[in-house]
Amino acid sequence: MNQAIKQIAIIGSGIELQMTAAILSAALQSFQLKIVVLALPQSEESTLTEAAGPEFSALCQILGLAERDVIRQCQATFRLGNRYLLAKEDWFLPFAHLGVKAQQDDFEQGLFQVIGADNKANLSPWSAASSAAMAGKFAIAGNDRPDLRQALDYGVNLSITDYAKVLQAVHAKHNVEWHQLSKQTLVFEHDELGKIAKVTADKHTVTADFWFDLRSGQTAEQWQDWRSYLPISYRAQWQSTDISLQKPYVQLQKMDGGWLKTTPLRSSSVYQVFACGDKAQLTNIEQQLSQLKLEPKQTINWRKVNCGALTSPWQGNCLYLGKASIELGGLVFSELQCLQAALVQFIDMFPDLPIGEHNRRNYNSIWQRFVQDARDFST
Repeated sequence: MNQAIKQIAIIGSGIELQMTAAILSAALQSFQLKIVVLALPQSEESTLTEAAGPEFSALCQILGLAERDVIRQCQATFRLGNRYLLAKEDWFLPFAHLGVKAQQDDFEQGLFQVIGADNKANLSPWSAASSAAMAGKFAIAGNDRPDLRQALDYGVNLSITDYAKVLQAVHAKHNVEWHQLSKQTLVFEHDELGKIAKVTADKHTVTADFWFDLRSGQTAEQWQDWRSYLPISYRAQWQSTDISLQKPYVQLQKMDGGWLKTTPLRSSSVYQVFACGDKAQLTNIEQQLSQLKLEPKQTINWRKVNCGALTSPWQGNCLYLGKASIELGGLVFSELQCLQAALVQFIDMFPDLPIGEHNRRNYNSIWQRFVQDARDFST
């Protein structure tokens, strides 16, 4: 039996919870839903920065925010793509198209000839975005040049602490009912069909037609191991007042046994290290950081990462989005990018969305294609 959604409840913590409440309350305000949040104590360290891609502009439209205001409030810097530094290669991967769209067919044919002649050809010289980024320049094309806009598409780097404040203001504006809990303990009650009927936590009892569960480790039996595709095992992060990389890109440098990711903010830099081996490898990576003079002043706090993907996040009347349903360690995609994709997919279905088997299968099928695309790109 199908059931219309009139009340939504969200369970989770941290920046993922803030984003979910903001997106749902802003995008679904015309449906006059009641949205209730059960905010758990945060059990692990949040990331220090969000390196968003072109989806950031669409997100600002959903939230009803002026892009320039968010950029100003969040110590943001612009980002034209990622620069990958390997032992003997220097690659730039732009968000935009290669070349300019004016005569795309001729351009692509010429590019294929170059690649055919040299299968190691670096495509960066044929990208307007990479040429600008490597020179430390940034520009936005005017409305009269859609071809150039496609060649200069961009994202942003945001301070998570400031970004959370922006998102809090959004869901507060839309009267989200917020319950800050003091304990992690939750008691679930299910109906005769196995769907979640209500949840009790502390002194709060919440009922809802549909639930969003952002907790890590939920429905663990459905997680598919990705370590053979992206073998990240540990990660660490720290912030520095060093602003030597003040260019419009995120830099990923290959290390012996891992990667170093540098994300510039307006007045600081955030360093993230991703280890691809066992715990014994971490000492070697720390020694490399010391040689680069990039080690933090305090002891490096390594956090275990289990790369994987949730194959079917919609179960019953709940969408399970812990680690945004794809745990990639933050090297290629961030949890917030995957979370935005999952929520937008739900919102796109919502006007005709009763809680029924057909919609559940449809959502999970679309999600599995997204997961496959993410895995292919990561590989």
